[in-house]
Amino acid sequence: MPEGIVRVGLIGCGGIAPAHLDAYQLNEKARVVGVMDVDESRAAALAKSAGATPYTDYLQMIEKERLDAVSLLTPPSSHREIAEHVLAAGVHLFAEKPLAWTAAEGQAMAEAARRAETRRCRHS
Repeated sequence: MPEGIVRVGLIGCGGIAPAHLDAYQLNEKARVVGVMDVDESRAAALAKSAGATPYTDYLQMIEKERLDAVSLLTPPSSHREIAEHVLAAGVHLFAEKPLAWTAAEGQAMAEAARRAETRRCRHS
C-alpha cells in the first residue's frame, strides 16, 4: 500500500456502514482494508464492495490488518468494550453516536484514548 494511506477498519456492518464506506472511498488518502460484523454474510457483502477482508472478530482484524483507524458502527451498548481494545492497540477511533449509554462509559472511553495517546477519538 502506498505511503501516507490510512488503513481503516469498519466494525459493524449495519445501516450506517455503507455511508462510512462511501466516505472513505471518496478519500484518496484512506483505504478500507478490513470489515467486521458478527454476521458473517453481512461482513462478507460489505467487504466485497470495499475490496477488503471480512472478519467476524474485531480483535483478529486489528491484529492482521495493521489498522491506523477504525469506524465503530456497532450498537452503543458494545462501544466501550470495543473502543478500549481498539485504543489499547494504538488505533485511532471514530465512534457513531451515541458514544455510550452512560456518561461513565463515555468517560471511560475518553480515559482509554488519553492512555493510548491517540490523536483522534471522535464520535458523530
